[in-house]
Parts: sequence; structure tokens; C-alpha cells
Amino acid sequence: MDWIETLSKREAGVIEALGTFLRTGNQGYEAIPPGLRNEFFYKDMNANIVHPNLLWKEWGYDSSDMMEDLWLEKIHHEDRESLHKAYIKYASNPEMGLSQSIFRICDAAGRYHWVLSSSTALKRFQSGDLDRFIGRDVDIGSRIEKEEALRRHTELVEDRAARDRALVEAAGQIAGVTDEDALLSAVNKAALEILKLENFRLVAVKNNSACALLGPDLPSCLTGDRFYQASREARGQAFSLQSENNSNSTFISWPLGDLNDSFGLAVFEPREGSNIDTDHLMGFLAPLVYRAWQQVEILRTLKQDATTDPLTGAWNRRAFLHPASNNIREGIRKNLSSSVVILDIDHFKHINDEHGHSFGDKVLKYVTQGLQETLRGGDMLCRWGGEEFTIFLEQTGRSRILHIAERIRAAASNRCRSLAVNIILSAGCRTIQAENPESLETAISIADEALLKAKRSGRNRVIIAD
Repeated sequence: MDWIETLSKREAGVIEALGTFLRTGNQGYEAIPPGLRNEFFYKDMNANIVHPNLLWKEWGYDSSDMMEDLWLEKIHHEDRESLHKAYIKYASNPEMGLSQSIFRICDAAGRYHWVLSSSTALKRFQSGDLDRFIGRDVDIGSRIEKEEALRRHTELVEDRAARDRALVEAAGQIAGVTDEDALLSAVNKAALEILKLENFRLVAVKNNSACALLGPDLPSCLTGDRFYQASREARGQAFSLQSENNSNSTFISWPLGDLNDSFGLAVFEPREGSNIDTDHLMGFLAPLVYRAWQQVEILRTLKQDATTDPLTGAWNRRAFLHPASNNIREGIRKNLSSSVVILDIDHFKHINDEHGHSFGDKVLKYVTQGLQETLRGGDMLCRWGGEEFTIFLEQTGRSRILHIAERIRAAASNRCRSLAVNIILSAGCRTIQAENPESLETAISIADEALLKAKRSGRNRVIIAD
């Protein structure tokens, strides 16, 4: 604080001028002009004479309180030791003509004041110790309090500005996500770094149930009524709900309004000891996350519509071809064989004609479920068209393809038993060997020829292409 340095220089000039005046033959307190005496304190160590200044009297003290080391008892305990050491050093060092210190002093009412104290020696004993000295105290407390208040206000403004900038940056990251995992990661990062909250959940509350649409599941014991009511009563502050094992789960939530046919809440878990302006921060972040989630849901739906067959949920032809081709190339690079299976529901036209197209749609769904239940993680199922399905089987060579294809075909038929109509399938297979690679399109074409052979040879069977 530059003003303290300026004030110290000014006080030094005043004290040094008065000290020079008194040292040149006028060493007594009475030599000070009467109008100035109240401004200065004076001590004669030899005669044990003390004259306090007006400020000392305003604090509720008199000359007896300045005797010997009694004045030190009035100093703030954090400043007392360092001030006493500075006084001892000054009192015993004749080379030091001026002493200045800043400290806190307690008045008789128990209030503390910041003081700039300046003093100078008028006479020393032959040992060099102080005999007489004069000084002046200036109460700088109000100025320091204003400086401190301004500093705190500036820090608060800067902190809020930094948080707002971080929120804007987080908003850009959250608004740019395209899937739920990326959204959850972005929200958790922003919440932890800015809000000091974690484990974000987007919760839908309806009737007596609460469901996390995004983020970790809620404890099963938390009903919608309990959760929503506790959230409303907390009004944006942390609240606890007791679980079945009598342990408390602590949450903080922000209402989002209607969420489809439910009421939406943005739910976080506060970190221990966090103390933040949740109303300001969550009021900004929660609706932003909700809009981002809606966008992600739209993109997910569009992606699903673009890549899957709307009736069966299997991949459509366009979405199937690219990843299956990539998997074939990767298998060839690793010297692994893969296979393609084409299945067709036998007599499907007769099923439609006999039972209607809605029943035929149900058959397609059941067949798809049966096929999906038998596939492994890296296998891919596609509704190729009509009643025809194509399956890519990774790491499957010619020695295993017949067994696997028969199992898949049987699973699809068995899944349809509850329909009270005997559903059978024919299949054609082609293995793509690493030592004799070919494209997915070629393999499908050859497998399709094998399927025709299966049809011509009586249906309800698997034919493997040479």
C-alpha cells in the first residue's frame, strides 16, 4: 500500500524536526509548543515521567498505562513479540535515530486499531540506552479497513468473473457434445472444477418414482415423492435422504421444469466443505445441461433412425457395410478368417398371405430377437431386405461356420414357437480366409448363391459356399 510509505515519510519528517528542536538545548516536554503537545507522547526513563498523547487518551488510557512495559499488554498478541524486539533493538542502539512500526493496539473497550507509530531519541545514557524519547501515533485503521474491504470486494469480483468465464467455456464444451458419455464427462468436469460438486444426474421424477436419465442410478430406496419433496424444501441447498441401510445420501438439486411427462431435476452431490453460490452457478449450468441432453437425444434418435431398421432394430444395410468391411480388413491383417451368413425366412410370402402383414412383422421381430441372442460381441446383424438377414461373424473359419450357422438358424426358429406357426429358415455361408482375401460384397454375393442352393434343395438348411 503506497499510502503507508508516503505517510511514514511524512511522519518521519515531523518527528525528526521536533527531535532536532528538542535536542538543541530544549530537551523537556514543556519545550514543545502547547498546541502540539497533545499530538505527541513523551517518556523520560530516568525520571520515570510519561506524557501520553491525545490518541492514547481517546483509547481510554492514561500515563500509568504507559509505564515500563505495561503498554505492551495493549498490543495485539500477534504483533506483540515482533514489536517488543524492535523496541529493544531501538532502545539499545544509538545509531538508530528514528523508529517506526505498524501494529494493532486494543483500546479500553476491547476494539483494535491499526497504528503507525514513529519515535526518535532525545537523549541516551552513556551506555547508549534510551533516556528520553518522543513519538507520535497515527490511527490508520479506517484506511486499512477500507483497503481490506476493497481487496476482498476485488477478489470476490475477480473470482466471480473467473467462474463466469469458466462457465462460459464449460457451456461451449457442453453445447458441443454429441453423445451421452461426452455430455456426462463435460458436465462432471465443469461441476467439479467450478461448482465443487460431483456425480451429476439428470433425474426424471414422476408420481412415486425417480429415474436418472443421465449419470449414476439413484439408490433404489429413494422414491420420487421423497426425492422431489426434499429437493423443494432444500431450495437449492444440500439435503440428505436416508437409505435402506440407514446411511445418508447427500444431494443438491436444481429444478428444470417439465421433462417430457415427468418433472426434471439436475442433481449433484456436494463435496465436503464446499461453500459456493449454487443459486447463481446451478441456475446457469442446469438448464444448459438439460438443453444439451435434449440435443444429444435428438442426435441419438437421428443416428438410430439412420443406422437401424425401424421394425426390428437390427442394423440397416448402409450402416452394416462399412464397419463389416473394416472388420474383414482388420482380420486379414491379423491373419484371422471371418464369415458371412445370409438367412431367409422360408415361405414368408405364404405367412403374410395366410396371417396378415402385422403377423409377418411380428415374425420378423421374433426372428431378429432369436438371432441377436446367439451373436457374440463382435458379430453384426443386418436386416438385408424383406425377410432376409445378413450376419458378419468375426474370427470364424470354415471349420466352425456350419455349426454356428445351424445354431443361429435354430435359435431364430425356436424364438418363434410362441407364435403357434412353424417358422423355418434357410442359410448360405461364405468364409473369408486370411490367406485368400476377398471383399465383403464378393462374400455376400457368394453366400447368396449358397442360400439359393439351400432353397432349391428343400429349404430349412444351411449350405456353405465352396
